[in-house]
Amino acid sequence: MRPRLLVVMLTAALVAVVFVPAVGASDDARSINGTLTYSVNDTGENGVVRGVYADFNLVNFEVGNINDEELGGIVVRLYDASNPNRTISQVTLREGAFSNRTEAVPPNTKSLSAPIDSVWGTFDYAADEYWTQPRNLQINGGNCERIGGAEVTIQLKDEATVSQTIEGSPRGSCDTIRR
Repeated sequence: MRPRLLVVMLTAALVAVVFVPAVGASDDARSINGTLTYSVNDTGENGVVRGVYADFNLVNFEVGNINDEELGGIVVRLYDASNPNRTISQVTLREGAFSNRTEAVPPNTKSLSAPIDSVWGTFDYAADEYWTQPRNLQINGGNCERIGGAEVTIQLKDEATVSQTIEGSPRGSCDTIRR
């Protein structure tokens, strides 16, 4: 009888490990996944982006959950491969970018793209209704090939923060964006 009891107990333990989620685990954990790509894109009225596009998907949340009441609802920071604390370039979501526009991004949108212009581009962030970039934080010839990835930080309306890293250099070559 003892071997049978042992088998039942081991089976119950295995079922508990396999089918019962861990404490704190959640199927609805919010995160992002994305890619970085060197690109040249003529946006028309706002000029030419010659830089990096950070394209990312929102996992288990959507644009309608992002807090855009003030500057910084989303921050995309490109970092140096040799020193992740060193910022190469950065863009920040404008105040009211999603909520104050007449042609707003639908609140159920799950994919976003952030243009991170370089010194070779002519993109006019002042005219853009979504993103802003400090002019002293542009990609240039000295740091273009040192991009190690991007840190994306998103503030949500429920006061939660989603912070995720897009690892690795942008797809393509720095030569793509150089003049």
